[in-house]
Amino acid sequence: MREIIIQNLKLVLILSGVVLLAVANTFHRTIFKVDIDHLLAEIGALLLVVGFLHFLFELRLRQEMIREISFPS
Repeated sequence: MREIIIQNLKLVLILSGVVLLAVANTFHRTIFKVDIDHLLAEIGALLLVVGFLHFLFELRLRQEMIREISFPS
C-alpha cells in the first residue's frame, strides 16, 4: 500500500488539494479569529500547485533521462 501511494504521489497531492478546496467551500467557521474554511482552501490550493509542479517536473525529468540514455555525449 505504501509503495502505491509513493508511486502516485502527484495524484494523491492533486486529489487531496481538490478535496480540501471542495470541503472549504461547503462551510464557514471561525476559531480564535482564524477562518477555518479559508485555511483549508489555502492548504488545498498549495497541495494542488505542488502536485501539479511535481507532475511537470517528473514529466520533464523523465524526458531528459531518456534523452541522456539514448544519446550519450
